[in-house]
Amino acid sequence: MADTFDASPLRLIIVGLGFWGESWIAVVRQSRHCKLVALVDNDEAALVRCASAAGTDSRACFESIAAAAEEVESDAVLVVVPPAMHTQLALEALDHGLHCLIEKPFASTLKDARLVLERANSSELVVMVSQQYRFRPGARTVARLVETGAVGRIGAVHIHFANELPVRGFQHEMDEPLLMDMAIHHLDLMRGVLGVEPTRVQGASSNPSWSTFKGNTAATLIFDSEDGAIVTYTGTLVPRGARTGWDGVWDIFGEDGSIHWDGDEVLLRPLAWPFLARARRRALKHEWTGYHVKPIKLQDADRLGSLAEFRAAIRERREPETSGRDNIRSLALTIAAVESTRTRATVELAVE
Repeated sequence: MADTFDASPLRLIIVGLGFWGESWIAVVRQSRHCKLVALVDNDEAALVRCASAAGTDSRACFESIAAAAEEVESDAVLVVVPPAMHTQLALEALDHGLHCLIEKPFASTLKDARLVLERANSSELVVMVSQQYRFRPGARTVARLVETGAVGRIGAVHIHFANELPVRGFQHEMDEPLLMDMAIHHLDLMRGVLGVEPTRVQGASSNPSWSTFKGNTAATLIFDSEDGAIVTYTGTLVPRGARTGWDGVWDIFGEDGSIHWDGDEVLLRPLAWPFLARARRRALKHEWTGYHVKPIKLQDADRLGSLAEFRAAIRERREPETSGRDNIRSLALTIAAVESTRTRATVELAVE
C-alpha cells in the first residue's frame, strides 16, 4: 500500500529575529502549510519582542537550535540570519534531524554550501533556499511563456534593477551587497524562469559617492552561455532616478518575438503582428507594444510559496524547486560575478 500523504502543517522554528526574521513571523502565521512552534535568537530583547508578535510565550523562546529541538516537537528550521552564519546553523539543525529552509544566499562560499548538502544527503533531510521571487505571478507567467516556446529560442536578455533597502542592516557592511544580497534573486530567476545556464561572466561593480554602504552597490554584468544566449544585468541599491520593482525590469528577446516583464505586467510581442496592429501602424503610426498576458493566479505567492513548496517536498519525499542542490548553481553564478568584478576579467563558471 502506498504511503498516506501527511497533510499536517510543518512544525517550524524560526532562527534569527532581526528585521527580516521578524517579518517572517507574520508570513508563517498566515501560511496553511507551516505552524510556528519556536523562536531562536541569542538576543533576549529580540526574543521578547518577537514572542509578542508571534502570540507565544517564553516557553517557545530559545537561545539555540539545540535547546529548541530538545524542548519542542518540530520538523524544520527557517534560517534567517546574516549569510556568514548560515552554514553553522544549518549544520546544527541537520544534526538534530531538522529539515532546513535557508534565506539567500545559501552560504558565503561554495565549499560551505557543499558541506551543508553533504550533511543533508547523509541524513536524508531536505535543504531548500528561499528564492521566493520564483513564486510570484509575473515569474510564473514568464516561465510558462518561455516553456511553451512563445518567443522561441532565447538569444538576448536585458535586466535592470534599481531600488533601495527599507532599513539599515547587515547588508550595509557587506563587500558586495548588491550582488550577494539582491542580484542573487535576479540571477536565480535567470536560471529558474528562463532556463539560461551561463558558462562565463564578466562584470564591474562600484560604490557611488552618495552611498551609505561599505561595499559596492552598483554593478554591470554580462553572462553568456553555450547555447548562445547573452544576458546583461545592471543594478543599483542607491538609485538616483526612477526605481524598478524588486523583480527588476526584463526584456527577453527570442527568435519568434520578445517579452517585456515588469512585476506582474507581462507583455508578449510575437513577430507575427495581428492585422489590426499592422493597420494602425500604417495609418496612425501607432507602435504596437504587444499582448498583455494575464498573470497566473497563485494560491500561495512569494514567501508563502516558498513555505508551500518546502512542506510539499518534505511530505512528498522529493527535491524542492529551489533545493540546495539546484541553488548552489545560483550561488556559483553570484560568486563568479563577484570574482569578475574584483579582477575585471572573464570568469568561467564551475560548480562541481
